[in-house]
Formats: sequence, structure tokens, C-alpha cells
Amino acid sequence: MAEDMWTADEMFIELWNNTINSCARPGLLARLAQCNSNVNTPFNDATLAARRLHDAGVDASDFERVARSIAYEAVFATLFAISELDAEGQEVGGLHESLLMSDPSGLEGCNGSFEHTRTRSAQ
Repeated sequence: MAEDMWTADEMFIELWNNTINSCARPGLLARLAQCNSNVNTPFNDATLAARRLHDAGVDASDFERVARSIAYEAVFATLFAISELDAEGQEVGGLHESLLMSDPSGLEGCNGSFEHTRTRSAQ
């Protein structure tokens, strides 16, 4: 194994901190609403939708909770697809099952996990 490769635990920490829980950082809706909405920009429709939600006064914390859940589902689906692969004759199964158990809050994405994430990101 190469020196710079992650362990599974390190990968899960990275996915939680920089993908899933990044959606719990305050200001996500405002940041998305301010993005470039040029028609040639990837996901420009999301920027326009975020602007509408922001302008309609949607609670930013509620939006962040939904975004965090969507991020989790995307990571889970990706890990599930990877686990179906057979890399160099070795099964890489079970990654999607380990993701929820590796939630740094220890709450496996359940009630209180969002608040724990917000408290940690504010420190």
C-alpha cells in the first residue's frame, strides 16, 4: 500500500467532514444564491433555485439539513456502487454500510447529528 493512501477510517472522516458535513456550515444557502448563474455554468439551475429559496425567506438551517441529507445519500450511493466493483480480484464491499457508522457525532446521522456538526464547525 502506498504511503499516501488513506485507510477506510480516514476516508470516512474525510467524506463526513468535507462532503456531508460541509453542508451544515452556516451560510450555505446564501453562498449558493450568490454563485454565477451563467447558463454554461455547471448546476446553474441549482443556483437559480437557491436564489428563489433565499429570496422567499426559507430558513437557512432547514435548507442546510436537507442539503446534508442529500450529500449523505450521494456518498452512500457512490460507496454502494464502488462496493459492487471487483478491484483487482478483491471485493471492496461494505463501504456504504460503514459510512453511517462513521458519523463523527457518533449519532449515525440521527437527531442531534446536525446540531453536533454545527457546534463543531463553529469552533
